[in-house]
Amino acid sequence: MNSIRKYLTFALGSICGFTGAAVQAQAPSESFPNKPVHIIVSFAPGGGVDQVARILGTELAKLWNQPVVIDSRPGAGGMIGAEMTSKAAPDGYLVQISTPNSDTLGPLLMKPRYDTLRDFTPITLAVQVPNVLVVNPNLPVKTMKELVDLAKSKPGSLSFASSGPGSIQQLGGEAFNAMTGAQAVHVPYKGSGAAIIDLVAGIVPMSFETSGTALPFIRSGKLRALAVLASHRSDMMPDVPTSAEAGFPGFEFSTWYGVTGPAGMPADITAKWQQSIAKVLQQPAVQERVKQMGGKAVANTPEQFKAFREQEYERVGKIVKQMGMKGE
Repeated sequence: MNSIRKYLTFALGSICGFTGAAVQAQAPSESFPNKPVHIIVSFAPGGGVDQVARILGTELAKLWNQPVVIDSRPGAGGMIGAEMTSKAAPDGYLVQISTPNSDTLGPLLMKPRYDTLRDFTPITLAVQVPNVLVVNPNLPVKTMKELVDLAKSKPGSLSFASSGPGSIQQLGGEAFNAMTGAQAVHVPYKGSGAAIIDLVAGIVPMSFETSGTALPFIRSGKLRALAVLASHRSDMMPDVPTSAEAGFPGFEFSTWYGVTGPAGMPADITAKWQQSIAKVLQQPAVQERVKQMGGKAVANTPEQFKAFREQEYERVGKIVKQMGMKGE
């Protein structure tokens, strides 16, 4: 009887040990994701951030064989969605598309209820897109210099649209005022999609918009591009001069779209996200879609994206201080 008990004890122990080893051997990243994943978009549909989220969401769903839900949470210059992300469980099932609005300028101006460098897990910088100075075609200007002359001749009469307070478009407009002496008035919207509607309608005459959002309207003649705010011309707008070529060197602004999750995400889940996004962005069809936005696919490592976010926060902080920008 004792020998039977010993045998059963040994057998059960072996089974439990084997089962535990099998569970331990299956790392969380191997089973991730096994249910729907949510990507938070902090702006209204129609803008560049929404485009990037939908490109990634569509292809990740195919790669993972799981639904990827694009969850729009607009408001407060991208900070409502960012706050929601910062408070989510750090299990990888909810991440956000990070932008300069939610990660740098917004937090510097608006004092949100999250710490942009402490409360998120950097995953990857996905796409970078230069901004472009666009005007409604009814505005009687065809060059950046003519726009500056018009703005200075009628102080406070021109306004510029942005995707919200603390946005890269606002930063461009405020820098435009500081550099040229113009007094253009900031008109914030709840996203680039809403801003473009009023730009095309002529309600607001100009903006420092992302290339991806503005390009279809530039091509159709509904908006006029005066300058690409980058060091080199865009392949999608080869006839549009850079800001330096237009006579305003150093006036450069770009929008970037990264992916971040809540702080404390496991390293293997973070790596699974980054590696999967890299696979998506390596696809020729996806690269063509990014190119059509006027953008460039990046897909750097979490460590590189962490360093990038820190550098951007410091760089934009210096600009905000120099220009004396205040929250709205």
